[in-house]
Amino acid sequence: MAKITILFVDNDVNFLSGRKERLVKNGYQVISASSPKKAWEILGQRKVDLVILDIRLNDDTDERDVSGLKLAKEIAALQLPIIVLTAYPVPEYIIEILRIVGDASSLKVDIVGKQEGYEAMSLAISRTTTIMNFKGRPQKRKSEAAKRDVFLVYGHDHLAKQEVMGFLARIGVHAIDISTRPSQGRTIIDQIKHYSPVDFAIVLLTSDDIVFSNGGTKSRRPRQNVVFELGLFIGMLGSDRVCTLRKGNTEILSDYHGVIYKVMDNYGAWKTELARELKAAGFDLDLKKILEA
Repeated sequence: MAKITILFVDNDVNFLSGRKERLVKNGYQVISASSPKKAWEILGQRKVDLVILDIRLNDDTDERDVSGLKLAKEIAALQLPIIVLTAYPVPEYIIEILRIVGDASSLKVDIVGKQEGYEAMSLAISRTTTIMNFKGRPQKRKSEAAKRDVFLVYGHDHLAKQEVMGFLARIGVHAIDISTRPSQGRTIIDQIKHYSPVDFAIVLLTSDDIVFSNGGTKSRRPRQNVVFELGLFIGMLGSDRVCTLRKGNTEILSDYHGVIYKVMDNYGAWKTELARELKAAGFDLDLKKILEA
């Protein structure tokens, strides 16, 4: 397999050098640039598969410096996937980055906090390259009315899973749980491609893991594999064909901009909302069954 070529743009020479060294050790080909001008020179001369850039390319101490965003927006127009680095990965800032750079529903844009370490950057690269390596979207069925299957992704809350699967069964929709199917040595992408007519996914976001930030703040998050598969389905199906059901005080994934979030409440209102999304996606559902479910 050919090496992935990464253009890494950052005016912090020490940070850039350290990250570049680790990326090269992990098999990537890395070209570095310390300014937007140098980045464009490289883009004009070399084929690049992925761009990583800092949001601040003029002055790291200036909170008003968002010069990297202008470069990111211009590069996004070239249809190159981008990973934006920021020292402030808070939800409000992330949403603003996505708004300026463009629609991230296809995972062309990812965001990593600079203080999160190399592992977070490596995970973002893996997410992006996974989508890059997937050839083609699943084919849609010729008859929209024939749709009966959806992918279902869940974590440790099996009660929530059974509740959703029961509701889907009662309205005539079959949930495909890939984790229970024999893999036969296939990757998860190959397994998904095996069910190519299926083009809708439901992802349950439940409080599976308790995590603490560097500042000691506690939060409840879904399992990492759930988050990974959520990103995978967004890239493969599009954000309009992925519906998440959030239960309890599970932390919302702010960087998955454009995803349909529904609250899995105790009163069952989520059932009607989920059915509405399924109908919008082309499922032929019986209103009477929905009301009785």
